[in-house]
Amino acid sequence: MIHYIYGDVLRQEGNEIKFIVHVCNDIGKWGAGFTKELSKKWKTPELMYKSFILKNKPGIHNLGKNILVKVEENIYVVNMICQHNVRNLNNSIPLKYNYLEKCLNKLAGYIEGNKFPSNVSIHMPKIGSGLAGGDWNKIEGIIRKTLDKFKVNIYILL
Repeated sequence: MIHYIYGDVLRQEGNEIKFIVHVCNDIGKWGAGFTKELSKKWKTPELMYKSFILKNKPGIHNLGKNILVKVEENIYVVNMICQHNVRNLNNSIPLKYNYLEKCLNKLAGYIEGNKFPSNVSIHMPKIGSGLAGGDWNKIEGIIRKTLDKFKVNIYILL
């Protein structure tokens, strides 16, 4: 179930296992938008992302991959690579909806496949609709299609 709330994605209360989800590009660019704040709180998601890109080389072949990073006892960050390059005059919508769906399906499979000892919640900004240029209505539809069936609370933080 999706809940729209005001708050900080990076400062959530409660004992449940939390997945903080966000969109990354496929070329190794990090430090704008949500990732800037993420790196102030935890360095590991950025380091893991850059290491992945360095190992696999930048490019479209990285799309659809998730980099799951445990940052605290009950908190995971999910770097979802579903943005091709960055926004520019020739690339007004770098978000690739089909790869966003693929990444969210992988997250759903991970959550379903791991029997966590407590409740699970998913937290995110309005992923893909800022720097990635995506249409939030389409994105919300993809979130509902991939995650609603698991009966987890999904918090979209405004």
